Amino acid sequence: IDTSGEALFKRGYRQDTGEAPLRENLAAGLLLLAGYNGTQPMQDPFCGSGTIAIEAAWIAQNRAAGLMRRFGFEQFNNFDKPLWTKLKAAARAAIRQPENTIAASDNDRRMISAAQANAAAAEVENIIQFNVLDAQDTRPNGANGILVANPPYGVRLAEIQALHALYPQLGSWLKQHYAGWTAGLLSGDMEMPKLMRLKPKRKIPLFNGNLDCRLFLFDMVAGSNRKE
Repeated sequence: IDTSGEALFKRGYRQDTGEAPLRENLAAGLLLLAGYNGTQPMQDPFCGSGTIAIEAAWIAQNRAAGLMRRFGFEQFNNFDKPLWTKLKAAARAAIRQPENTIAASDNDRRMISAAQANAAAAEVENIIQFNVLDAQDTRPNGANGILVANPPYGVRLAEIQALHALYPQLGSWLKQHYAGWTAGLLSGDMEMPKLMRLKPKRKIPLFNGNLDCRLFLFDMVAGSNRKE
């Protein structure tokens, strides 16, 4: 018996997903694994179509994940529509105003436009501050926040070589500007922490589709996170 209808990871807000979108439930899982509870400043400097930032906004709002979608059980003969309407109204009443800011950026203007459209569909366009920026030009939007991102990881050799040249710069950028923050980076490149010269406190195995990945979690403590 199909009680769900469409797959449960679909929240009902995504308009444009870009080339390599994260599923919404994976994005929410990354945030929770990184320790995000909706009260800290949050930032995604590789936001793409905005899924991680939107899921962060929903967590911060205490918004029920299925509030905007339809379910298969709504077609059942014994479906209690008045009760369901009451439950959805209660879920809407539980939505709150976030305590802290959420920032999302990407160096692709088209992806920022897509992210803004998705945020509007998710009813959080006034909660997330979007910017067209290179990752290394972003700065913390508060103290002791959570940075969660899905940076690009190459498949072809030339892409991998370019990224391996970039990782030390990303490590330096995090150490220079994000002391006191927790950074969670999802990557299929197991060499990322070593090349960033950072030692993760945790490496959590996850699958992004069929791709074996790790969520690398770093506590950015000023001057003490360099891997010898």
